[in-house]
Amino acid sequence: METLVTIIYLAAAPAEIHRISRAATKIRNPISFRERFDKIIPGYYETHYKLSSEFVHPGFASHILKVAQQSDGTAAPERGVVFNERSMSMCMNELSVLLAGLLRVFLEKFSGQLKFREARHEDSARQARRALAELIDSHIRFVGENDWHRFTRPLWDCGTIP
Repeated sequence: METLVTIIYLAAAPAEIHRISRAATKIRNPISFRERFDKIIPGYYETHYKLSSEFVHPGFASHILKVAQQSDGTAAPERGVVFNERSMSMCMNELSVLLAGLLRVFLEKFSGQLKFREARHEDSARQARRALAELIDSHIRFVGENDWHRFTRPLWDCGTIP
């Protein structure tokens, strides 16, 4: 998610590239992930970033995904390997949004650099975007639309894909 937001941020503000952190170089006045997120998808960082980042580098919140509600209203941890349809749908939704967003960004923001593509490559990318959009839509139908979907829509929603 950080990479996708950074690509979109830099496509809109290329002069800011000197403010992006680098592992081996100290940067004066670096632009934080929070600043990039607030510029591209305002409000997401504060409300959703911690849970979304759990998929990549899990912390305490990931344990919430292993808690099952009991019929008496209490909660108990699930032990062992358990398939959870809602958690799986959430993970697939996260991945689908990232892939659809990256395809969208590369096709729209870098079209000048991608002129060497053959028509069949564009068709493949278009089909992939359609399939990912359908996967996201099926997840939304399954769980209902929520704030996370509304916040991330600018990243992945391509409108009508021709």
